[in-house]
Amino acid sequence: MKRYEIIDHTADVGIQSFGRTCEELFANAAYALFDLMTDLKRVGNKLSCRIQAEGIDREDLLVRWLSELLFLNATQGYLFKDFSFSIFQPTALEATAYGEIFDPIRHEWKTEIKAVTYHQVAVQEKDGRWEGKVIFDV
Repeated sequence: MKRYEIIDHTADVGIQSFGRTCEELFANAAYALFDLMTDLKRVGNKLSCRIQAEGIDREDLLVRWLSELLFLNATQGYLFKDFSFSIFQPTALEATAYGEIFDPIRHEWKTEIKAVTYHQVAVQEKDGRWEGKVIFDV
């Protein structure tokens, strides 16, 4: 199963992410966020960061999760590529993200993502697998 695909959206970038579970969907959406920003093949797992997020429903939780990761990128320079969840509920999660700090010698920016939007956000179970959609403001 592929992790994600880019979807057409005027002036912004959208992704459709997939997972066998809702947790895997959230991990794949986070992977897509950072994969759009840089080449994740060049990012190691040198650090870990514990992250918590809460939302009113799964869609809100997805936006808040990705927004927290984007905030850590913007303020600390973190690039994450692997994610594990210690708590995963429909309105709350606790996860550990693994990656490293942006290094201009080894990493190159592909796309600047300014924000995670609520426009067309969706999280649903479909035919025994999970699908999610989110639009990034670029």
